[in-house]
Amino acid sequence: MTSLLTGFFAQQNFIPHGFCLAWDPALLGLHVISDSVIAIAYYSIPFALLYFISRRRDLAFRGIFALTGAFILACGTTLLDVQMPGLNGLELQSRLVAEGHQVPIIFITAFSDENARAQALKAGALCYLVKPFEEADLLNSINLALQR
Repeated sequence: MTSLLTGFFAQQNFIPHGFCLAWDPALLGLHVISDSVIAIAYYSIPFALLYFISRRRDLAFRGIFALTGAFILACGTTLLDVQMPGLNGLELQSRLVAEGHQVPIIFITAFSDENARAQALKAGALCYLVKPFEEADLLNSINLALQR
């Protein structure tokens, strides 16, 4: 039994990072389509909630529904740090921009670097927050992302 478990977790049984045995166009197309359907379903929830609260005037806690919708939209926003291992936030931001992804980005970091801040904002980041920051600053950043 021990040798069976050891065999499952042996390093030679894992596929190397970044290597895929199935770069089949049909399989990749399936992933793109399924991910798109999931994204549409995910982002339709806040709009369904807004529609629901606009039609039902008798709801006791309408604000909770609106906040839940705002929270769901905010979760679709990307939060990056400048000092991430492997690929830092600025590099990831430049890759996203180069690939045409228009994702709202809010940088949160403990490193107060004016060059990094300028680079992030120039590349389209919504905000660059340095820890510690005020809760209101983060909420304002998220509201800005929701308005886009």
